[in-house]
Amino acid sequence: MDVIGKIEIRLPSAFSGSLLGVFGHGVLFPCGAGETVQSVLRNRLRLDAGYIEQRIRTVFVNGSPVDELEQAVLGDGDELALAGALPGLVGICMGRCSPVAGFRQGITYAAGEEERSAGLIRLKLFNTVAVEIGRRVLEQGVLLDLQKILRMLSTIGSDRRLSDTPQGSDWECVCFDDNRDEVVSVQEAAKRLEDLPATKDQGMWVVVRSVM
Repeated sequence: MDVIGKIEIRLPSAFSGSLLGVFGHGVLFPCGAGETVQSVLRNRLRLDAGYIEQRIRTVFVNGSPVDELEQAVLGDGDELALAGALPGLVGICMGRCSPVAGFRQGITYAAGEEERSAGLIRLKLFNTVAVEIGRRVLEQGVLLDLQKILRMLSTIGSDRRLSDTPQGSDWECVCFDDNRDEVVSVQEAAKRLEDLPATKDQGMWVVVRSVM
């Protein structure tokens, strides 16, 4: 993806939850060469060991369920999906270190011998994990294509709860490329993106800051 810049969106923390749907389709997130899932969770997402063990009960790498996080190696182009416990017998079977993991032996993640290069992974978050850590990920910054950013801005602009706050549209503000001296409205930000030349595979780093 051709990265053409960065935007920062500032919202009250109570409203940033409306943006968590973006994780269902996945966001692009940095990853080091041959970095393990455990390293991404601990060092990049800054999650403590207790949370990982107790709350992230389902992990997939490229569609394969993972049991041992420190043995699952990631690299550019890989997909990492995180969720809490999933319902039903299938959900139990797909969970980490499940007592019935033997039933999925043929699809369980197995590390390959090829070297993995640094780059971007596609990070997906589901159910309780999306709710609990999604805001943290957005605060660190994710790479999205322009169409997803426009949909995100549209979601913010149409949230009637924001217009009912005492500050009104003052909450809906965006700055481009760390230029904090120029802060524009969500509507103006969307217009600028729509006016860009239509080119495939363009994206921007997006950071969502909580302002209260």
